Amino acid sequence: MTPEMASLLQQHLSGAPAGDTLAQLVGDDPELAAIAQLLSRREQQLEAQLREEELEEERPLDIPLAAEDDRVELLRDQVASFADDVTRIRDTLELVSAALGACPTCLGADDVCALCHGRGVPGSLPPDPVAFDQIVMPAVRAHAFTRSRTGRGLDQENPKTETPDWSTP
Repeated sequence: MTPEMASLLQQHLSGAPAGDTLAQLVGDDPELAAIAQLLSRREQQLEAQLREEELEEERPLDIPLAAEDDRVELLRDQVASFADDVTRIRDTLELVSAALGACPTCLGADDVCALCHGRGVPGSLPPDPVAFDQIVMPAVRAHAFTRSRTGRGLDQENPKTETPDWSTP
C-alpha cells in the first residue's frame, strides 16, 4: 500500500473528508478521475442525507401529537362524564335503598355482596323516614289513586294511568 493510499484510508476511517488526498491519488488518470468523482458525489449525498435525518430528529412532531392530545383530552372528558354518571347513580341507589330499608350496595340482589351477602332485601332494615317520604310515598299515593278509580288497579279507559315512557327525554 502506498503512503497516499494509507493516508486516504486513515482519513476515511477518521470521518474526515478525503477529497484532497483522493485528488492527489487520481492525478492525471482519467479512469480514476471518473471513479473519484462518483465517490465524491456519493459522499456528498450521504452527508446531505445525514444532515436531513438529524434535522428530522430535532424537529418536533407537532401535528400528530396535537391530534393525539385532542384524542386524549376527549377521552379524559368522557371518563369524567362517566365518573359523574356513576356518582349520580350511586347517590340515587343510596337514596332508594335508604327509602326501602335495603342494602345500599345491591338491594339484596347479590349473594356475594360484601355488605349483606344477598340478605339486604327491601324491608330488611328500617327505612329512612325522609327518603321514604321522598321516594316511596309518591308511588304509594299514585298507586292508591289508580286503584280507587278502577277498584282493581289500572284504568283501562284512561291512557294517562299507563306506565310512562322514560326512554324519551
